[in-house]
Amino acid sequence: MSMTRSQRLKFAAYQDSFLRKAEQPFARRLARELKRFVTAAGQDVINNGGRGEAALYGQHQRRLLRLWDYYCSNTIRTFAKLQVTLRKNLGHDFETKQITTINGLVARYLAQYAATRISEISKTTRKKIKAALLETGTDTPAAEKALRSIVGQQSARAYMIAATELHAASQFAAIESNRELSSQTGIEMYKAWVPTLDDRTRPTHAEMNPDEFIPVNQPFVLSDGDILDRPGDPSGRPENVINCRCIVVFEEKEFVNQ
Repeated sequence: MSMTRSQRLKFAAYQDSFLRKAEQPFARRLARELKRFVTAAGQDVINNGGRGEAALYGQHQRRLLRLWDYYCSNTIRTFAKLQVTLRKNLGHDFETKQITTINGLVARYLAQYAATRISEISKTTRKKIKAALLETGTDTPAAEKALRSIVGQQSARAYMIAATELHAASQFAAIESNRELSSQTGIEMYKAWVPTLDDRTRPTHAEMNPDEFIPVNQPFVLSDGDILDRPGDPSGRPENVINCRCIVVFEEKEFVNQ
């Protein structure tokens, strides 16, 4: 049994809508943590010469990891279960317990990406603080103003990070659960890139054809030459990954191009 083109696009839109809602609480909690660290680390540099900054930085990374782990893990579980449910509704009965496969996906994702993502987020914040205070000096009124400016930037930054991170986790869950289901059944799965088309869509993403399916293990090649396993693939260039809202959808080989 196959999905129609209309059903695939509706399913992609549903996933995008779900992500927009899921990123809100993550972004709010992330913004609070980013602001807390900027304020604490900046004041330590200004008032204490930065002697406590290393400890504050380590604490910040641990807090970030807890948030990232919680929201990405929940997203992976949700999107993996969504794919399993979809395939079952299309007539497939999988004998392997879902939760075993899904917990395995969560563990793999955390092991593969957690350290890098937390390092990149925290290092960027740290560099912003150091660069601003190096420019103003630490014993000037401008230092406090610069610190307030960085704090004020963190809400928008938190929403960008939350959207990017949960999107990446969701698309990992989607493609890896389909690979797992394919290995269980022997059914060859194909994938297609569905762009979210509006005035914010990157030209290289808008050019992707949602009706053009390729084998699930074959990479997507964008018109700028970037090679991605899926939308949001962290191995892609930042300009193709940050704030991406595209969705990967799947079809069985026998129904492709029908």
